[in-house]
Amino acid sequence: MRPNAPTRRLRGADPLTVEVEVPGLVNRPFGQVAPGTLADLLSLSEMDGLPPGIAVRLRGYPERVERAVADIPSGAPFAEWLSGIEALEAANVPSRLRTIIEAEAGRRGGLDATAAEPLVASWSEVDPAEFAYGEARVQARQVREGSRRVEAVRGKQARPASERPKSARAPRPRKEATPANPQQDAWIRQMVMERLRATAGAGLLEPVLLAALKHRSRDRFPNLSDHELRAALRSMASSGDIKLSARRWKLL
Repeated sequence: MRPNAPTRRLRGADPLTVEVEVPGLVNRPFGQVAPGTLADLLSLSEMDGLPPGIAVRLRGYPERVERAVADIPSGAPFAEWLSGIEALEAANVPSRLRTIIEAEAGRRGGLDATAAEPLVASWSEVDPAEFAYGEARVQARQVREGSRRVEAVRGKQARPASERPKSARAPRPRKEATPANPQQDAWIRQMVMERLRATAGAGLLEPVLLAALKHRSRDRFPNLSDHELRAALRSMASSGDIKLSARRWKLL
């Protein structure tokens, strides 16, 4: 019984997409969840530090999957479902799904075990990959925005000086306290602006934004804390760059 449903890949998607997709996917009947989507949901459920909204939606989901697999009829339906899992890259099959299939093969025995054992054995040499967010959508928007800025500059340069509007005197910048780590502060500001631009005005819940920033900072600033991130967000709000509205951070 291979699910007749398109695969909605969460692995590699940006945090906002994951936050939006998860509620609908976990509420679908088991037979309407493609193997790749199922694997991504279980992998996501194993991730540490999930935003509360996602963690609540995934609570109990692995146990539901375990019961649903146990309900698959023996023989051809079970073998067909396994073929969908077999088509996935071994690294993308999370630990919980491997455990479910191995336990089910042992419980069923017979032809079902014969069908599952080679698949389980093929995973022994490949560790499951951790769930990771991606940056593709953010980068694509950056490219588009960069192109618009270039075109705007070219258009201004092409206009005669007599036609250019006189610019008013720029207001003096507001004096702000110097951050303890200017390089880290500048990096946080850049990442926040990129994330919020990618939402097209929808903004991000603070837990989702913090999770995305901490994920990006693992290599460059591994000790970055939630307290430091919240302080940076408040500083940006004081500067008039962003605002907190309905528990979401948005661009001004």
